[in-house]
Amino acid sequence: MSLIATALLLLLPLCSGCGAQTRPPAPSPATASADAVEECADSVAYWVRYLLTPGSDTGLDYQEMGLSSGENDIVRTLLPATAATAKRQGLSLAQADALTQARPRCRAYLLALGPSPSAAGGWPQ
Repeated sequence: MSLIATALLLLLPLCSGCGAQTRPPAPSPATASADAVEECADSVAYWVRYLLTPGSDTGLDYQEMGLSSGENDIVRTLLPATAATAKRQGLSLAQADALTQARPRCRAYLLALGPSPSAAGGWPQ
């Protein structure tokens, strides 16, 4: 038997456990998706409240706000209805209303993005 073959036979048992290393289970798509939806909805609700606060709109664009263009579209869509809520019931309820309305919109937005190797937020999108 050659020297290389003997060395391989000696090393094979040492490496038999190499491929069987335990790895933490990958997060389920439902969990990861729920986290991404909640992160999106939280960001949207925050910026809705910020933009509804009198005197707070300092002209930030969506990138300066840390939003994707899709998240910014959701913010802009929710502003008219939540503005009415803010006038009638205050900013806290308007933000809660925005959060409730943002979840299904964020879910649809994230599903439309499809699977990607990176997180849903960020630039460019």
